[in-house]
Amino acid sequence: MRRAFLGLALALALAPAAALGQEAAPPDAASAAGVLTPEERAALASRFGASFEDALAAYEAGDYARAYAGWLALAQKGDLAAQRNVAHMLRRGEGVAQDLPRALDFYLRAAERGLVGAQVNLGAMLLDGEGTPADPRLAASWFARAARAGDPEAQYQLALLFLSGNGVEKSPAAAKSLLAAASAGGHRLARARLAAAGAATFSPPSEETSDGLKALYRGTFTYGQ
Repeated sequence: MRRAFLGLALALALAPAAALGQEAAPPDAASAAGVLTPEERAALASRFGASFEDALAAYEAGDYARAYAGWLALAQKGDLAAQRNVAHMLRRGEGVAQDLPRALDFYLRAAERGLVGAQVNLGAMLLDGEGTPADPRLAASWFARAARAGDPEAQYQLALLFLSGNGVEKSPAAAKSLLAAASAGGHRLARARLAAAGAATFSPPSEETSDGLKALYRGTFTYGQ
């Protein structure tokens, strides 16, 4: 379940609301190398500038150090997609020494400014304790932000937390609603869980049937930073 950098860049350039899932386990997406058409490359250059495309080309060619340097320069100027890519590379140790706390910081920068994929990545690192002590409640808050934006991976991860009561008050009804939403968004694991529970065609309950989900979507759930 790994989404490559190209998938990120293309999704942001050609479908602005698209979001990825968590990096240590992001949702599935097409693999990157060699699938951009000239028109798509032009769209990337128009949206992000030639320097972003140059870094992408370097990454595709396996020149991770040059890709990292290019995206870092853009990230320091506030480019959200570049901030997320820099975080990916710091997290993986590609083109730079692995630095989980710094990866967390770059995800946070993009997440705070609304990049949904970065919110999911940040939630995953907080949940697993990567580069920081594990904090399930703060992880849930970032998953909640992305879930409200319609990200299937965030909906799925938040559903698991509601099922277990990890970081949130346990709520099977909220979990089922989120699993249904993730399944409708194409999340295979969510669909499989619903099917295993005999609820492959489960419809989300009304707002009044789930206090946990009601609080979540009314904004009374405690969000992170």
